[in-house]
Amino acid sequence: PGFVDTAHAALVRNTDDLTTTLSPAVGERQAQAFGELWQEQVQALFAYAAGVRDDDEGAKDDALAQLDLFIDDQSALIADLTAGRLPQEEAAAQPRDKITQLTEQIDAYANEDYERAYELQRTAYALMFPIGSALAEATQQMPAEQTPRDQLSSALAQLLGEHVELAIDAMRAGVEGAPEFEAAAGALNANTEDVAGAMDSLFGAERAETFNTLWADHINLFVEYTVAVADDDEAARNDVAKRFDEVIDRFGIALADTTDGEVDADVVQQAMTQHEHQLFEQIEVYAAQRYGEAHDLSYVAYEHIRETANALATGFADAVGENLPLGGPQTGGGGTAGRHTGARRG
Repeated sequence: PGFVDTAHAALVRNTDDLTTTLSPAVGERQAQAFGELWQEQVQALFAYAAGVRDDDEGAKDDALAQLDLFIDDQSALIADLTAGRLPQEEAAAQPRDKITQLTEQIDAYANEDYERAYELQRTAYALMFPIGSALAEATQQMPAEQTPRDQLSSALAQLLGEHVELAIDAMRAGVEGAPEFEAAAGALNANTEDVAGAMDSLFGAERAETFNTLWADHINLFVEYTVAVADDDEAARNDVAKRFDEVIDRFGIALADTTDGEVDADVVQQAMTQHEHQLFEQIEVYAAQRYGEAHDLSYVAYEHIRETANALATGFADAVGENLPLGGPQTGGGGTAGRHTGARRG
């Protein structure tokens, strides 16, 4: 009780942020129109989920019809507000795929095919980045060409943002003993491998090894903390927090060494300390069924990791220089092009 309402409030907040972000580029009136359509999409997805829950084929069909109409209306609006720089057909293609993935994800989750549900979640999440990039570029009359550093920042934001999303999913499933926990943990492990693969592509496996090991360690500690919260074991929570702080102390040094000092160790330590506290606190309040606070903390954690990705991209790009791969770490479909097999799994 209360979880769905607070989840919906977080989505409304996200829609408001999207509207605010678009306003300088397209004008307040057009941005507001886009935000209203976006909110209609959210409502239709909720209606579809309710239809699945109630085994109501009529409600599901109605929701799918609403989603089709949303795509038509939104793509027409995008074509208009970009003065045709993003044609309606192109503006509709990827969002239509995203809607398909999200509704199939709901179906898979309801059928207790949790592994498939998380695969679809990862694919839908990854698709939002090219959608956002296309919209951002098309709203500029004379868009600046993206630099390799820009592309690296976006790629890191995708990987680290997904890390936050999936870590929260896994922690919440773990604290409840929910049946999807293994699938959520598996998706988080896949993201961990992708992060390690990205670091390997930037710095080589040998230079990236220490960071990759520490990254896997910090995943394991999130899982351990979740177990301690579920067991209401204060001593275990304190022990995990202490070991987490020790890992964080090493994170900054490892990245400074890997980047020949281009990444500041103190900046990394501060960022990872915030990351730790945000995810620990959100699972504490979630376990206490204070869902509004949990969603607020999760929202902040996601925004914080995006800022961290931007800061890391600058240091990484300076360290790699002209050897920076085009597009940053080569990612796609929610993961790197080549899987890394050396990271320890949580």
